[in-house]
Amino acid sequence: MNKLFTRHPGMILAPATAVLAVFVMACGLLGSGSSATPDAATAPAQSSQATKSPAATTAPAETKPKSDTPTKAASASSGGAQTGGAEAYFGDMVEQDGFTLSAIEVSDPAKVNQDYKIKSGKRIIAIHFAVGNTALEKLKVQPLNSAPLDDAGNAYPPEFTALDSEIPVIELQAGEHADGWMGYSVPANANIVAFRYTVDIEAPKYVTVKLQAAPAGHAPIKAMTQRTPPKLAKLGAKVEANGYSLLAAGLADPATPGILYKPVDGMRLVSVDVAVSNVSSADKLFVNPMYFVLVDTTGMVYTSELGGVSDQIEAVDLTQGQLQAGKVAFVVPNDVKLESIRLAPFLRLDFTLQGGLK
Repeated sequence: MNKLFTRHPGMILAPATAVLAVFVMACGLLGSGSSATPDAATAPAQSSQATKSPAATTAPAETKPKSDTPTKAASASSGGAQTGGAEAYFGDMVEQDGFTLSAIEVSDPAKVNQDYKIKSGKRIIAIHFAVGNTALEKLKVQPLNSAPLDDAGNAYPPEFTALDSEIPVIELQAGEHADGWMGYSVPANANIVAFRYTVDIEAPKYVTVKLQAAPAGHAPIKAMTQRTPPKLAKLGAKVEANGYSLLAAGLADPATPGILYKPVDGMRLVSVDVAVSNVSSADKLFVNPMYFVLVDTTGMVYTSELGGVSDQIEAVDLTQGQLQAGKVAFVVPNDVKLESIRLAPFLRLDFTLQGGLK
């Protein structure tokens, strides 16, 4: 499914598509995040999206980490710090440099997918986190920029394909947010104590939250600013940019599921009838169901549910004058209201096409 990041903004990745998902993430494409959880999770906070956690677990044992760690985390004084300098914990939403971060759940050790083999001397920890864009023109959610930290300051990179569903690479406009799970391979005896997300690696600009419940007397940090709904074309109206067009012609809510769709408690399947056209551009436009995202009225972004419905739009190159139509499916929580659908073509940073669903 899709939730950016739990069984939310996304689709469940079958073993056959795992390699493709890694390629998509590495290249910065839109993938699909699902909320199927890794297994037992310590969850002090609730996400705005319904998410299935990997599996509830207790906090990591207080043991010393091994020395074979990938990188050393930078200190807060070198660029990253919490809002107002306050310590951030589970459930806090901290803001810095125009983006927000919150840690929602931890599964330690996490349940891995059936095709993944845990390396000797390692364990997989899964973290459900949320990232928001409060003030930037655009913010790309990139799993590679996330890392759990141990009590010696070592940072561990993501372990793609370890989980059945992972937070995808996705672009957020101002006021939007996304969440999902990511798995990390850490030494079996590492004491994981914090989680860090870096929005600008060169600066660096990052936020760190502690993976433990807040102590008594801690004032919760809630930094997400009020969202201003964008001005959108009505459902059934065509939008154009750079010689291309998008028409959201119809909405099925709920949608009739395809043969590959597996229902999830607390979630519903919806689909949008779309038509994409290369109206006047000499450059081909590659259309793919993976390049569509859905946005709800809170700004939560969801990636497409591949195979969720029949008549899914096909992946094609559109030359000038050509049009491609079909359906795009999404899985969203039962209680959310839908706002818009957006097409962000692969490797095309110069434009997006977004239409309203009302």
